[in-house]
Amino acid sequence: MLQSATIDSTYSCAIQAFFHRKVKDGRILDILHSLPQWYDVNSKIVPTMFVGSLTHLSVQDYINIAEKSIFEKEFGQEIMDILIQGLGQALLHPQMEYPVEIFSALDVLSSTYPQLDTYRAYWNYAAAKYYMTVKNDYQEAIIYCDKALHSSGTDSEIYHVVMLQQNILRSKTENSADILKMFENLYIHFSSRKEWAYAGECIVSWGAMLRRQTNFEAALQVYQRIPLEQLSNSPLLCASIRRRIGTVYKNLVQRVVRNAKKEKGDISKDELGQIKKNYTAAISSFKLARTELGSSINAEMLSLLSEMTETSIIVIPFMPEQRYFADVYLAEEEKLLSYIPIPEREVLYMRNKARLLELDGNYEEAVTLVAAKAYVEGDPKSFRLFEIDYQLCRTVMRHWDNLSEELHIVGRQALTNALHYDLGNKNEYRKALIQAKESFECKLRQS
Repeated sequence: MLQSATIDSTYSCAIQAFFHRKVKDGRILDILHSLPQWYDVNSKIVPTMFVGSLTHLSVQDYINIAEKSIFEKEFGQEIMDILIQGLGQALLHPQMEYPVEIFSALDVLSSTYPQLDTYRAYWNYAAAKYYMTVKNDYQEAIIYCDKALHSSGTDSEIYHVVMLQQNILRSKTENSADILKMFENLYIHFSSRKEWAYAGECIVSWGAMLRRQTNFEAALQVYQRIPLEQLSNSPLLCASIRRRIGTVYKNLVQRVVRNAKKEKGDISKDELGQIKKNYTAAISSFKLARTELGSSINAEMLSLLSEMTETSIIVIPFMPEQRYFADVYLAEEEKLLSYIPIPEREVLYMRNKARLLELDGNYEEAVTLVAAKAYVEGDPKSFRLFEIDYQLCRTVMRHWDNLSEELHIVGRQALTNALHYDLGNKNEYRKALIQAKESFECKLRQS
């Protein structure tokens, strides 16, 4: 059963139920006794199932378990290695509950069992990744990242991994050149050691930062820098990079459309050719990503469907036959969200739905996109929040004459919010916002 669990969801569900039942019945020591042997049978599924079974334990529960066991046996190196691996693997399954209390419990237990100190950097790193990827709580993630760095020496195997995590966190809220340079240095470090999974993580965030700066060509060069065949054991990561390559081509389509409309208001034959060429490249890359994912139900598949939907929507005015595919991708996105209702992904779904509503002439309904802000409110530096404000103010500007005064105010506030985001004066989004600001002021003078 363990051998088949990786490829058969029936077996994996049965094993997960077995782990949960043992813990619920207070028989976790039975699991600990057998865990190393189970791990030898299936190292991909056992750590995740083990960590998933701990979700309802309190700090006191962990202390009680430690007191009832012989530490050197049950909580020895093998168990800790499996636990640390599971804490990382479980983050790849956002629909799974996460045993967040374990971080506080390990802090407490390390005072009684000093041998745990060897793993302190690892569990703080896992905590930082949890708060960043699951909770979108960058401040808490930074705290744990600092703890991990403090606990690891510069010559330890995890030091550069934590440095990567710290740089990723900085890239979420800062916009400085030294962050890009650090990504390059870290990529050289990991790739020279053939640590391709970490090199891939580096590439993902490095390219994402360049994309936010609208330096699309540079982002494409970064994404194409890693030999994807080296990620054959990391299909999720490989799919993510292929998706991001497709997203850059989508951005290049948007650039052509935006520049053409700004300069002369329509699209030339050459520009239409560029749109079709970049659209084809985007969809081709998305399809390669989808092949990597297979029939997976996870956050990466949600992101991919969202990008496929948006890319198809963008070209509908020039390639109307793509409306069919936009509707198909959006419906798939909605169905997947019913299985894994991740708030941030619901935002992307609502934004795409608003774009289609706008194309259909339902302008007021499209502008109610503002309701999606409730999912990401809280961090004014969130790029996701900026994207919502950016789309909202531009939608209001395009359909000013068909909207109420109340929605005019909504659009003006969104513009103000978006202009406060640190983009840099050369950023294409910034230039579009300045143009929107001028149009807003013109409309207000006319009213």
